[in-house]
Amino acid sequence: MNSVHTQTPAGAVVVGFDGSENARPALVFAAEEAIRREAPLHVIYAFLTPRTWGAPMPPLNIERIRDAVLNRAREIIATVTSDLTITTEFHQDDPVTVLLNASTQASVVVVGARGIGGVQRALLGSVSQKVTARAVSPVIVVHGPPGDPAGPVVVGMDPNEESDQVMEYAFAEARRRNTGLLVVQARQHEPTDPRTIREAGIGDYLNAAAEAAEGRGRELIDDWQTKYPDVPVTLQQLRGQASEAIIAAAKQGCVTVVGDHGRSGFAARVIGSVTQAVLYQVPVVAVVKITYDE
Repeated sequence: MNSVHTQTPAGAVVVGFDGSENARPALVFAAEEAIRREAPLHVIYAFLTPRTWGAPMPPLNIERIRDAVLNRAREIIATVTSDLTITTEFHQDDPVTVLLNASTQASVVVVGARGIGGVQRALLGSVSQKVTARAVSPVIVVHGPPGDPAGPVVVGMDPNEESDQVMEYAFAEARRRNTGLLVVQARQHEPTDPRTIREAGIGDYLNAAAEAAEGRGRELIDDWQTKYPDVPVTLQQLRGQASEAIIAAAKQGCVTVVGDHGRSGFAARVIGSVTQAVLYQVPVVAVVKITYDE
């Protein structure tokens, strides 16, 4: 069923689509996600009229452009499923603004890593970067096919910055996909040079702190499994940088879940350093908005 909406249906999977090949993986992923969630799929196409200097801008047939892009979206979705409620929305406006507005009603927003103006480098496009930082709902950024479509959901966990929102999303996503959950817990921000540790006399302290964090991690997983007993969990505990551990684990996962920022983040609109590193290098990343009790 297809229709044109000016508002996002409540609980919809929202996806931004500009007609480019770079945007196709995100659209396909969004259609599959809508099926898993039994939710409508809401396709948004938005663009600002390009500015010109020195020469008049030729007239644009806006309706023709709109119809071509949205019809292309429907054609791509039809290759995935014919049993999906699809709504569409078009604006001559900033795509970031439109997607952020939609995120207030969406269950999740899906964006491609780059659109028409994308460059082939390990950086996010400006739209995906801004939407990820500021959206109300979780945001899934899709670069391309996941490491293993049949693999587990991967989630990064830091017991010192415990976030129920991230773990809830990861467990629920694993249940929707009928797959397991790979929890990655890495101890970071420690001196790694053995000589430095020895001369400072802090080796025993660091080992005790790491063991305490690992014990807390196991306790947290046990607590979550009482709520999701049907989700098989593997806990991977490592000594090293969290971003490197999560990126490595993502190679065997279907989607990787991270929080938007840690407790030390200085602003809600700033993406944390670990999340940034994961976003740049992992093909499918779900970024969950974190709120901490003060």
